[in-house]
Amino acid sequence: MFDGISSLKGITSSNEEEFRLTGIKEVFRSAERKAFSFSPVLENPFVLHRYLMDSYPILSLGDQDFLARVYVKFGDEEAAKILILTNLRLAAKLSLKYWRQGIDKLELIQEGNVGLIRAVRSFDPNKGLQFIAYAKFWILQRIFSFLKKLSLISGKTRAARKLFFHRKRIERKLLLEGKEMTPELLAQELGVSESDAVASMTFMDQPLMSLHGEGNQEEFPISFFPDQEKEVIEKDLLQKFHIAITEFSSLIEGERERQIFLLRTVAGENALTLDKLGKIFKITKERVRQLDNKMKGKFSSYFLENFN
Repeated sequence: MFDGISSLKGITSSNEEEFRLTGIKEVFRSAERKAFSFSPVLENPFVLHRYLMDSYPILSLGDQDFLARVYVKFGDEEAAKILILTNLRLAAKLSLKYWRQGIDKLELIQEGNVGLIRAVRSFDPNKGLQFIAYAKFWILQRIFSFLKKLSLISGKTRAARKLFFHRKRIERKLLLEGKEMTPELLAQELGVSESDAVASMTFMDQPLMSLHGEGNQEEFPISFFPDQEKEVIEKDLLQKFHIAITEFSSLIEGERERQIFLLRTVAGENALTLDKLGKIFKITKERVRQLDNKMKGKFSSYFLENFN
């Protein structure tokens, strides 16, 4: 790791900072030359990505903040590129933490990488936050958005699932052919109806959840600054909880039990009363209470077992 300057209050033209920037760039240029000179022939894209990811050194937090300031101040694209390369392991680690059977590992990692790129492009060093904390937030934001859409699509039609899992591959293929993806081309490539393709493109192109909870603003929330790690962990846990609810509810066999789970057990402030649920399902309040407690126990076990 590079030690860098312990305290950086601004970018100047000092020889020390120029030397620092040049040194970092040269190390990464050397790593890139070596990676592509000795790159093995790997057919598995996941293994190839891991090889390239491991080829680049991890910069200290101080050097990352330094590069972020250089990029914001001067628009130095190489500094931005280095910030992305040095954090590829972080994006992969956070992505694979949420991997489940049936999800393409590389696809999930690429979502994390998109979040990392977003962090580099939108980071504001003048707000007193370390770049690494901001990057973690955006990586997780992108991963959770992907998983949320995946959970919503799981109960849809075969065509919808096909579009969800193969759309990006088709988009890359068309891009290499110099074509822009349209619903018509997507439908032709996957053998689905154009209306299904339109619905898929509309669904997948919805913006990420707003950091402010309203509109499409992308400014980082001030409330995140005092305790970055706590905020990330809390958001992580909340997203896990929502994913677990979706997965667990789909496994409940009885419709009555499923409705009680959704309308009572995990409904929070909007939970229906025992009396109201009893009238809906024509059972006693005591029976509703028993089913509620049963669902609580099962869900608690499921959450702890599957979400650590």
